[in-house]
Amino acid sequence: MASELKSDRVSLKFLTLGGFLDEVVFDGRFSPLHRPPWAGKPNVHNLPPILLNLRCDFFCAPFGASDMDPGEDRPHGASANDAWIPEKITPTSGYWKLRPKISGAVLHKVITLKEGHPVVYQTHTFEGGQGSLPIAHHLMLKASKPLNLSFSPCKFIGTPPSPVETDPEKGRSLLAYNEQFRRLEQTPLQDGKVADLSVYPTLDGHEDLLMLSSASTKVPGWSAAVCPEEKWVWFGIKDPSELPSTTLWMSNGGRYYPPFNRTHTGVIGIEECRAYFHLGHRASVQRNPVSDAGIPTSLQLHSGRTAIHYAFGVAEAPPELKKVETITLKDNFLKIAGNGVALDVPFDTSFFNY
Repeated sequence: MASELKSDRVSLKFLTLGGFLDEVVFDGRFSPLHRPPWAGKPNVHNLPPILLNLRCDFFCAPFGASDMDPGEDRPHGASANDAWIPEKITPTSGYWKLRPKISGAVLHKVITLKEGHPVVYQTHTFEGGQGSLPIAHHLMLKASKPLNLSFSPCKFIGTPPSPVETDPEKGRSLLAYNEQFRRLEQTPLQDGKVADLSVYPTLDGHEDLLMLSSASTKVPGWSAAVCPEEKWVWFGIKDPSELPSTTLWMSNGGRYYPPFNRTHTGVIGIEECRAYFHLGHRASVQRNPVSDAGIPTSLQLHSGRTAIHYAFGVAEAPPELKKVETITLKDNFLKIAGNGVALDVPFDTSFFNY
């Protein structure tokens, strides 16, 4: 079952099973979010909802392995596998509630489109609950042509303790793991070389992951991708006090098993998170090197309401804009700047109580 939302600048579908956004189109012509090769095809591999419906963007609670709540063992938790119940749907907004509770909390989702804005606004609110859990927005872009990536200033960039793929019969990872470094442009590889991962894809036939953490807790924290050949710029905007980190999942033909089968190529997940990499519930709530660095890796639930805000959008990129250098908020606009040019994009600054 799917619900459709549409404004004058954005159209999308929302899949209630797993809560996936689908067919997200900006200005009737830009659709850079990822749909895998198996989307909409028969489930010949008996895939769980998280893989069968994988596309575009979805909310993970917990992010990664579900290894704490009794009876829950599915990757990315109930929010990415179970049904969302519609509460109110209008042409430009939707309100849903997740059927099962997560750590005792009721989870609500609101998606809003605004006339004149090439932006998707999302709010997830936990009502009640106890304990802590890692969370993330799992957004994916399809790099049909090379993307130039950039992020708001970071105080941590690193790889998890072990590679994503460890069995050469099943896949291949190329980054050096359990490493910290200063710049994406000099990401260390297993063979001792470095690669410029600010351009994606750079490496062939690999499945890898790293994480960046924001240097500031002030709005806006941002991620951006420019596709000069297709003339668009994608931007993700967050409150870094809520989502302090960004996990980059680079999936470029490095998984050999179903449903990936080496055909899942040119995909980059830009996943705004509060987690210890992708390592799941238990690893994120326990003490870890990232939390020891003062970067929160889980969300504390309580008897009240806890809200997470995230917005993303796409706009036409001026020919001169090759890479985003800054994004600022002012007077209900995002100012996206780079290469000596600036682009003003309508944006509801009150979304973050800015």
